[in-house]
Formats: sequence, C-alpha cells, structure tokens
Amino acid sequence: MEDYDVLYKWGFEAACDVVAELVTETIARYNARCDEPMPKQVPPQIPPLPTIDREQCRIWTMEELYDEHVRMLKPNELITGALNWFLHRFWTELVDVAGDEDNCSQVIWYDRAMFHRSLKDRSLCNLYIVDPCEDIVRIAEGNSYSDLVMPVVEKPMGIFLQGDAWVLTDDISGYLLDPDDIHSDEPDTIEYFHFTEQAARFLHLLK
Repeated sequence: MEDYDVLYKWGFEAACDVVAELVTETIARYNARCDEPMPKQVPPQIPPLPTIDREQCRIWTMEELYDEHVRMLKPNELITGALNWFLHRFWTELVDVAGDEDNCSQVIWYDRAMFHRSLKDRSLCNLYIVDPCEDIVRIAEGNSYSDLVMPVVEKPMGIFLQGDAWVLTDDISGYLLDPDDIHSDEPDTIEYFHFTEQAARFLHLLK
C-alpha cells in the first residue's frame, strides 16, 4: 500500500503538469491575440516506440517510470473531449473577463511557478488582469530578444509586446518571433514592459 501511495503521488503531480501545460498554453494564446485556443487532437492510441540511444540508457526508478508513463499517456476521445470543453470554456471566460467596452483586450498575468504549485497543493492561484495603458510602462525596446536580455535580468517577470501580441516571459520560446520570421506589415521590434510601482505592489513583486 505504501508503494501505491508513492506512485499515486508521482502520477498525480505528472497529470497536474500535463493539465497545467494546456491551461498555460491557452493563456499564452489569449495574450498573443490568437483567434482561439489550440484544439487538443486525439493522437493514435498505440504510438510508435521511441528509438533508444544506448549512450543515454540508465536505470530508472519505478517512480520515474510511472511519472514518464503518465506524461506520455495518450488520452482517448472521452478525455480529449472533456479537455476541449474545459479549455474552450476557460477561453470564453478569459474573453468575457479581460475584454473592455472598447473591445481592447487586456493582458492576463500570473506567476507560473506559483500556478504549478497551486495545482499540486489544490489551492488557488490568482490570475491578474493587466491594463496595458495603466499598469505597465515600457522600459526597453530592441530588434530581437537578445537586445533585451539585461532589462529582463534587471526587472524579471515583465511582459513583451511584438506587433499586437503580448507575451509573458515564460512564453517567449513559443510566441516571441524572430524578426526574420515576420512576413507582414506589423513592426518587427520587440518592446519590454514592466509594472508600475502600484501594480507591482498589488502583484506582490515588491518586498
């Protein structure tokens, strides 16, 4: 029974991480002004076996194997349908809550590490609605992310703006584009914003 409890804990945390990735991806797509949340497709129920690199082989513990099993588990149509229903409902609530009367959507900000902890602790994590006109100020601008490394180091957990897409620092790998990849009339510069002192205190970013 003790071994089962240990595996249950590992599996629960792995499942929480999987759900967290879906939720955080939905928030990222909303902030980036995508049209809708990315639907979760039902993958084949029997995936091909991965190739194994002999040099990377090692002995895995039972807990690690179970954790990897849960993360790679392919959901069936029922689970996928439930996830799609939840994500679309979550998306609709974001649009209803964070949109203003002028149809100028605001930005959803949250602490990613705290969000993951809250799922595993079964506690609440606040999602904050940030007004770009009142709650943040531009502190740097560059042609690529490499131009903004130092401002981000000095003032972490800010928000990027590229074109009309707002991007949290945890989402830059998927939503901050290289200028060479932009094929539109949108400006290719990247702006980095951080919170006003009042907003930072409200978000508990100031000690």
